[in-house]
This record gives sequence, structure tokens and C-alpha cells, in this order.
Amino acid sequence: MDSAGAAPKRVLIVDDDQYVVNFLTMFFQHKGFQAAVAHNALEMERQLGGPRFHVVVLDIRLKDAEGTHLIPRIRELQEGVPIVMLTGLGYDEALMNASLKAGANGYVSKTLPPEELFAAVLRAMDS
Repeated sequence: MDSAGAAPKRVLIVDDDQYVVNFLTMFFQHKGFQAAVAHNALEMERQLGGPRFHVVVLDIRLKDAEGTHLIPRIRELQEGVPIVMLTGLGYDEALMNASLKAGANGYVSKTLPPEELFAAVLRAMDS
């Protein structure tokens, strides 16, 4: 709980790159979030079967699945949870449009400063 007694916001980070996972976990914890991690689609489903998340940060390309194909399953397990897609491919308008069309609330490149991701997460949570 934070100093006001409210429970921290929960973020699920879904990425198969351990460096990215470690960095984002520390980053979100520093911002006052409780971070959970999934390295693949199966771990993601297990995590989403538990307590509700306030937001999901989802890599667009996992080793075992395309992130955009996981969006409907996320929505089944936790209806209405905001999803921000994360890509190491840089800005790709076609991927961004496909992500948004699939139901993502945001799209951010891993090459941008982490504050850009955090801003996208906050916007998604407010939408």
C-alpha cells in the first residue's frame, strides 16, 4: 500500500526479453506500481487468471505468439483491462494500426525513453 493507504496499481509485463522485463519491473515499481511478469502466452494466462490488473504491457512479438493475437484472450480473462503494446521494431504504422484495430489502447516503441511508455500507460488507464 502507498502512504495514503491505497493499494498500488498492478501492471502485467508480458515480454520474452529478460533484460526488458527486469528494467520495466524496476521502472514500474519506482513509479509505485506492483509489477507482475509473464515471459510467454501460457504465463500470461496464468497471471490473468489471478487478481485484476490495472494495465497490461504486451510485447508485440513473443517467441510463442503474436501479441496482437493475444489481445482477445486478455479481454476474455480480464474484461476492459487496458493494453499497451510494446515493440522493439521501432515505429511501424502498419503494426500500430493492427494493434489498435485488435483492441490495444496504446503502442510504444522500446527505443523511446521509458517515460513515454509510462505516459502511454497512464493514458490507457484513463481511457
